[in-house]
Amino acid sequence: MTELIYPMATLVIWTFGVLFAMGFGRVRAIKGREVSIKSFVLMEGKAQLSQRLQQMDRNFSNLLEIPVLFYLWCLVVMVLPLQANELLLLAWVYVAMRCLHSVIHTTYNNVNHRFSVFVLSCLLLLVMWVRLLFLI
Repeated sequence: MTELIYPMATLVIWTFGVLFAMGFGRVRAIKGREVSIKSFVLMEGKAQLSQRLQQMDRNFSNLLEIPVLFYLWCLVVMVLPLQANELLLLAWVYVAMRCLHSVIHTTYNNVNHRFSVFVLSCLLLLVMWVRLLFLI
């Protein structure tokens, strides 16, 4: 089921997009003298960053936490001789939910909306793992 490389790559590219946006925002903040470059030596200057940059920083961290289980799930499915189109659909829905979570987190940041999407994406990932176990 090599098609899973596409949702995986999409989430990887999305993660790099958040990383680059965060990096460019930090450079702008340094150039605009909103924060000192020295604040990033031990990362103690995060509190001095704008709310939007703090949100991007936290979202980037989020994209490196639970999605690791998604990447692992994809690799396991790809290694096993499974041909279930529903798994590919589940992967795309998961990626869409993670992207939606990022958009909410890095824009208007309504905690109720963000949390709802986060919980649903985590539950979906759990369902994906359980479904995989039943297919083996």
